[in-house]
Amino acid sequence: MRAPDGCMTELELASGRVSVHARDLGQGALRVRAGEVTVEVRGTRFTVVRAGDHVEVHVDEGHVVVRAPEEREIHLYAGER
Repeated sequence: MRAPDGCMTELELASGRVSVHARDLGQGALRVRAGEVTVEVRGTRFTVVRAGDHVEVHVDEGHVVVRAPEEREIHLYAGER
């Protein structure tokens, strides 16, 4: 996939846990999809845990945007979940 302003990388987490350390993505973007929840980042360190329909996002550094159906966009910063 290619975004107008850079490269887009998307990971699909079917179950389990993924830890991401995304540095200096330039104009690119990274998304982690866990079912109907999407976490988008441009340079940070975070973990997504999925067990069935339950999804948790833990931000170690930086900032991510979490989107889920029927919920508003949620911005999480370092130390938040």
